[in-house]
Amino acid sequence: MPFVYSTSTNNTDYVEYGASPPGGRPPVIRRVTVNGRANVPDSAKTLYTPSSVGTEISQEDADWLSQHEAFERHVKAGFMILSKAKTAPAKVAAGMKAKDGSAPKTPADFETAPKTGAIA
Repeated sequence: MPFVYSTSTNNTDYVEYGASPPGGRPPVIRRVTVNGRANVPDSAKTLYTPSSVGTEISQEDADWLSQHEAFERHVKAGFMILSKAKTAPAKVAAGMKAKDGSAPKTPADFETAPKTGAIA
C-alpha cells in the first residue's frame, strides 16, 4: 500500500466535489485525509515529538492525489511525499522541509531570531 509522509502540524483533507445542485452545496465525491501532528509533542505518551507522520492510503487514492493540485503544491513546498513503500517517518523527514508555519515554536527558533533593542 502507498504512504503519504507529512511534516505538517495539522491533518490535511484533500477533497473532490461534484456539481452543485441549484441553491445547495456541492456533494463530496472523494476525501483523503493525510495525518498531521508532526512537530507536536505527544503528551499522552512520552512527550515524543515526531518529525514526520505517515498515512497509509489505497492505490486508488494515491493515483488521485498525484493529480490533485493542492497536494502537488504541498509536495513541491516540501511538506508531503507520496511513497510506494512503508518507511520510518523520521528517515523520510530528513529530505523534507522540517516544519510548516503552524508548528509550535521551540527554543531553537528563538536563537536565530533577530535581536531587538528591547529594554531589559
